[in-house]
Amino acid sequence: MASTTSQLLNLDRCIIFRVLHVLPSKDAFRLRSKCRSLQQLFADKIDVLGFWQALDNPIGCLTRNDVWLHALVQEEQIMQYLRRGEQVHIADDIWLHSEASLTQLIATLDKVIDQAEGSMPILGSWNFEMSNIAKLTAGNAAFVRSSVLKLRWGSSNFQVHLEIRLIAKV
Repeated sequence: MASTTSQLLNLDRCIIFRVLHVLPSKDAFRLRSKCRSLQQLFADKIDVLGFWQALDNPIGCLTRNDVWLHALVQEEQIMQYLRRGEQVHIADDIWLHSEASLTQLIATLDKVIDQAEGSMPILGSWNFEMSNIAKLTAGNAAFVRSSVLKLRWGSSNFQVHLEIRLIAKV
């Protein structure tokens, strides 16, 4: 009977990368660090990232418990985020669509964390309907309300909306 290592090496590397693609980033990297055969497959980091990005539109996601960024950026950038992400509360899933969006998020976190003075910042995202924004800018609406951001803090649940009001047209 073949050893697990030789069976793993005989698997198509595309199958292995597809399985690792659906795992949270920490788990994918932890698994790689524990398996010598996976370490060999990951030797060419650019090749692995290129494979994951070719699977579909590369998307990263940050949640309260996990991150899925390994199809979007290199491991070093994920580690940069993780060091900062421990200092903020993720209120709702945050979707990232490019390396630039993660770089911008890291820069923003640096500023927010520096200004937090011992408190824990809350990180979340809101959406606005473009048609409502168009109505607002055309003067056909008094305000625009965002999608709901749901927060859980301890045993309390909150729902937060952002409102944008047009004060004056320039």
